[in-house]
Amino acid sequence: MEFSFVLLFISFLAGVITVFAPCVFTFLPVILVGSYGEKKNYRRAFIVTASLAVSVIVFTLLLRVSTSLIQVPLSFWDLLAGTIILLQGIFLLRPAIWESVSGRLGFSRSTSLLKEDSSAVLTGMALGPIFSSCSPTYGYIIAVVIQSSFSVGIIYLLTYVFGLSLVLFLIGILGNKFIKNLKWGTNPDGAFKKTLAVILIVLGIFIMTGFYKKVETYIIQSLPFLDATRIDREILRQNI
Repeated sequence: MEFSFVLLFISFLAGVITVFAPCVFTFLPVILVGSYGEKKNYRRAFIVTASLAVSVIVFTLLLRVSTSLIQVPLSFWDLLAGTIILLQGIFLLRPAIWESVSGRLGFSRSTSLLKEDSSAVLTGMALGPIFSSCSPTYGYIIAVVIQSSFSVGIIYLLTYVFGLSLVLFLIGILGNKFIKNLKWGTNPDGAFKKTLAVILIVLGIFIMTGFYKKVETYIIQSLPFLDATRIDREILRQNI
């Protein structure tokens, strides 16, 4: 298959649109909570979204293109991702537990930045194995383009993921900035931080049990106006 700048642009646009589709929309709380940091910089937002981007690409190739992990049940990835998100919530709710675990892993007290970064990386990487885009363009890239020309397909896949992660990064920044403007949201030991921890714990349980899929189905059936993939599907139909 020959390279097409039109499909390249469509891939980027599809990544941007997919953020507002039910299959990704349900994961936005993880991105928002994972991007939250007590400092004013947006380091965590970048690390979370960059880790997610890498994870999506790696697990897309491993789970949907290659057959290397074909015997691994999908429920295993739900359990793994959900457990990581659940632990992140527990560590956020009880920082002393993370201090103890990180100490056992060899992180000294002087490497607090490393501990914070590792937490952000885990949050982003956890979503890759269970990422199943409902974007028609993503499906076309995986099912048709990569099978026809792997190198061309990879370019489109990278472009799609770049569009996806760029919008998620902006959402993380805006969410973080909004929180910083709230006095009650900046208290590191306040109720707001505990609320964020509880959200992660609940989402972790939803992912572990596969309940998040029912939430996605409910959104598709009950809130059709959120199905941004209709735009994606129409653009792809008119140009391919």
